Amino acid sequence: MIVLGQAGLPYSGKLAEELAEYYKGIKHYDFYFKQFGNTEYLIDIIGHDGKNSSNRKLMQFKKDMKKDGKVLVVVQGEYGEKWNSDLIVGTTEQIVEVLNADDIEYRKRLPKPEKLAILWTHSPFAKQDKLFADDNGNPMYGVPKTIKMQRKKLKNAGVDILFEIFPHDYRREGWIYKKAKKNMPYKVYTDWGKLPEKEKNSLVAVEDWRNFAWAIDPTALISDYIRIHIPLDVAVSPDFTADEMSVSISRDLGVWNAGLQKIRSRKDGRLTLKNHLSEIVKGSNVLIVDDMIYSGGTIRLAIEDAFEHGAKSGAVVAVHGQFTENALEEMKKFKKRIGKDIPIYTTDTIVNPFGKIETPRRVAKSIYNVGLNYPDIF
Repeated sequence: MIVLGQAGLPYSGKLAEELAEYYKGIKHYDFYFKQFGNTEYLIDIIGHDGKNSSNRKLMQFKKDMKKDGKVLVVVQGEYGEKWNSDLIVGTTEQIVEVLNADDIEYRKRLPKPEKLAILWTHSPFAKQDKLFADDNGNPMYGVPKTIKMQRKKLKNAGVDILFEIFPHDYRREGWIYKKAKKNMPYKVYTDWGKLPEKEKNSLVAVEDWRNFAWAIDPTALISDYIRIHIPLDVAVSPDFTADEMSVSISRDLGVWNAGLQKIRSRKDGRLTLKNHLSEIVKGSNVLIVDDMIYSGGTIRLAIEDAFEHGAKSGAVVAVHGQFTENALEEMKKFKKRIGKDIPIYTTDTIVNPFGKIETPRRVAKSIYNVGLNYPDIF
């Protein structure tokens, strides 16, 4: 297998090392990209030293492609001002074109991959597809760049399999497959095993990415990290979207679990809590558990509510850490205002200063198991 990752970002190299436990002869190459304007990208294959590609390196890459045509492209984002969903999408599409185009000159005379896989360490999405209003009450619409659209484009472009670490629309391990009730298409189910038979029979498929898009769940890794490094009495989900993850961690560690629900104003986007924590957190070490930290508004609300109800300490753990919209600066101000230190922990799926929970070993095992069970796909 050839692992191809972005130059200057560490994830693909670490993943290649872990994959070497399962596959013989793993090769790791970097690719380099330049952006021109908002939508134009130049992709180039380069070596480990980070310098521009040479004929020698391209010849070696071509040799390795002929020996093993299985290629895994790793696309990773960075936190803060560098976080850019459009950049992740554009980079992915361009590297797929360079590797999979019918025009052999465009491919620099490289052979096409026999199998082409993409790993998104965090699935990109540009904006929420919801109707909001600006300060004057005028409607404004999110750009409709949904994950569904991106998956469809990659599949149509000849990608054989897309691996996604904990995508925000499917927070479990396995093929991404969603159902809904016929008369309620907006109420989507990803796990219908515990529903009564009558309800199960009323569900219809709304998205079926079986044999193409595989979600990787790192929740067990987070539990293991907490067990060693973070004092915990109560796990708190700051919104219902993270409930399943919070419940799973609390069960793994044998601690209490509590849940909050946020409300976002359609007028100005402001967040408030629909409910509040109870005496369960009084005198306890509380951990806010979320799937991602974007602006940080949700976790600040949850932490403040925990301390208002007598929590002894508070910390935050999340899978993905984008930290956009001055999130880190706002967190500093928040800590100063409440007079508390709030440790933050995330996985390494997005390059950020809190990415202490390493996922490549878990991801390598998942990729290997998929290849073992579905050899025709990858």
